[in-house]
Amino acid sequence: MSGSGSSSVYTVIEGDIVTEKGANWEGSLGFRWGENYAVSNKHVLPDVGARVVHRTEPWKDSREIGTVVKTVKWRNPTLWDWILYIFTGRPMPANKVDASLIRLDQDVAVQKAFPTPSNAVVVRRGMKVYKRGRTTGVTTGYVVNDNVTVNVDMGNGKILVFTDVYQMSNETKAGDSGGVCRTDEGILGITFAGPESGAYGFGIKATNIVREFGLEQK
Repeated sequence: MSGSGSSSVYTVIEGDIVTEKGANWEGSLGFRWGENYAVSNKHVLPDVGARVVHRTEPWKDSREIGTVVKTVKWRNPTLWDWILYIFTGRPMPANKVDASLIRLDQDVAVQKAFPTPSNAVVVRRGMKVYKRGRTTGVTTGYVVNDNVTVNVDMGNGKILVFTDVYQMSNETKAGDSGGVCRTDEGILGITFAGPESGAYGFGIKATNIVREFGLEQK
């Protein structure tokens, strides 16, 4: 059970609710990597050094489970980039990863949300997607497109371009961000965006996250 276990081990599950200590937002926990690490979105856990807290219910009391040790540096389009894009069609500066790396506390164990292998797999169109997140819980769908470019409103008027992300048919809503996505062969990645309707979602590829953080396959 999420948040349960013996007195010496605190157990969480991929897709459980996480946020930064003191933050007024919530997201979801992504996949574990090895014994000591897990990931979520950068826009869920944006600050290196921040303590990560786990919740068993939205906005309820929380328990600290680790520390953000790495995050990505995004490429932000400038006004000149937008002008060149509009008038010449030059591609905008793009990002592939929205992720932060969590070093888990020694007494924290992360359980898989789904019983699939723990390797990062190459995403292919038609793959089955098992997704778990704060808001929609467990959903099952498939990969609609394995290489999509999307413009994402990150708030405060900041629009970033993300490329080489996958689109999935799974229902996706606010709060699911950072949650795990798996397939029968292993780990696909983590949820990071979707339309207001929630009819489908986009994910950051695990292979790109592993490469970004310089993590070896486990």
